[in-house]
Amino acid sequence: MYEAGFIGLMVFGWGKISKKMHLFATFNVAFSSMLSAMWILVANSWMQSPTGVHLENGLFLVDSWKDAILNPNFLTAFPHMAIASFEIGLFFVAGISAWMIYKKRPNAKMFMKTLTASLMALAVIAPLQVYMGDALGRTVAEHDPAALAAMEGHWHTYNADGTPNTSWNVIAWPNEAKGTNDFQIGIPHMLSLLEDHKWVSTVKGLEEFKPEDRPPVLLPFYAFRIMVAAGGLLMIIALWALYLKYRGQFTLEGLQRRPWFLRLVVFSAILPYIAIWTGWWTREVARQPWIVHGLMRTSEGVSQMSITAEIVWFVGFVVFDLLVWVGAWYFFAKVVRHGPDMQAEVVHQSENIPVGSLMTDKHESILIRPTA
Repeated sequence: MYEAGFIGLMVFGWGKISKKMHLFATFNVAFSSMLSAMWILVANSWMQSPTGVHLENGLFLVDSWKDAILNPNFLTAFPHMAIASFEIGLFFVAGISAWMIYKKRPNAKMFMKTLTASLMALAVIAPLQVYMGDALGRTVAEHDPAALAAMEGHWHTYNADGTPNTSWNVIAWPNEAKGTNDFQIGIPHMLSLLEDHKWVSTVKGLEEFKPEDRPPVLLPFYAFRIMVAAGGLLMIIALWALYLKYRGQFTLEGLQRRPWFLRLVVFSAILPYIAIWTGWWTREVARQPWIVHGLMRTSEGVSQMSITAEIVWFVGFVVFDLLVWVGAWYFFAKVVRHGPDMQAEVVHQSENIPVGSLMTDKHESILIRPTA
């Protein structure tokens, strides 16, 4: 209710409530959304690294709420997800702005401001996300090494000569039946550098775990690499924009002479979605076969519903979700294609027509009344 109420004020209150109240409502939408995300990550992270509880007669009893909430996985997973949400919003704004400039719309100069602000912010946020991803990877390596081994297609702890096998597989084809990769292209020592920040160290392979305790490998292996590739490209684009800004080339005329850069920014708007989707696939599939790592298996959490009921609910959820997704994208695409109405009639606020606002060159508050 807290979040829903403020969303209503933010979306429908412009011109009906004061600007300060509208800003307050917008802030609370962001705050309450982040709060919801925090509690979701608390629960999901606890399933990854359960602390502060003990199992008694089939029930989890909380010994310490502090330890349960601030579990090791949460301390890195929540910042990682929060920064991802900032990235998705900023690249959404950057993509729309770049599209308007690329199409040389009459209002392109106005969109230079939003493009500059979003990409300059991303020049800080995108590298920070890489750092948090590294921190989360080290957390997974410490508390769920089987998941880490699946994400990296890492089967054998030691080579035949007894030295640690810490080659990072850029690409491979895992063969779970044989317990190895059919082929792989790796970078020596890189896995050790990524997980322990050491040139040589021991990183556990999947052979260290019983077959029934191993997660699937193929999906988390490639989902993880798609996520990393998407995040890396986002960082490159943001730093590229910073470089152009430093060279004095990040101007309307300068960018319109670089249509390939604008096209790349437009394309980048979808990359945070891909990174988040594949990141969650990696996270959830690599946790298997556990619902609660080390304490409760997925097979022990099967619903008591009939198979028919499960299929109906699952299909219904997928259909509903797709309808919402398609409807949202259709609406957003329509609004973006239309763009702001720069031909709208401008009237002074004294006429008390509450339909949006702008500031004149003289800093007078004015209102825009859309034409018919």
